[in-house]
Amino acid sequence: MRKALQQYQSVNLESDIESASPYRITQMLLEGCLRFMKQARFAIEKKDFEKKSHFISKSEAIVATLAASLDRDISPELSDNLARLYDFAIDRMISASLNMDIAALDEAIEIMTEIKTGWDAIPSDEIAKASAIRASKNV
Repeated sequence: MRKALQQYQSVNLESDIESASPYRITQMLLEGCLRFMKQARFAIEKKDFEKKSHFISKSEAIVATLAASLDRDISPELSDNLARLYDFAIDRMISASLNMDIAALDEAIEIMTEIKTGWDAIPSDEIAKASAIRASKNV
């Protein structure tokens, strides 16, 4: 039953991604990153090395994906600032993983939470403008 539920969730997620805007995809990545970081934190508390490594690796991969998606042509200063925050978050995750350091992981969680809070606060008219710009570039 659990495997069937996981398969359903996987298909549902793929469907959501295919129809999602770039804004929503980024939002989903941030949500997933924070979820995996919190699972890694729980694994550290339980001294479950395997799960800790698994969830931190997933979180790092998401942050690396977010960093790779930055577009310096649109906003160099914002892109550079986010890149530094992403680098710092990855550094703290690595430290947390190597040292089973909850405080380091909490720092990374705090940074990614702030980024997600800022992302979620983007006004819908700005999201629409960005979508229109992206659409005009793809024509």
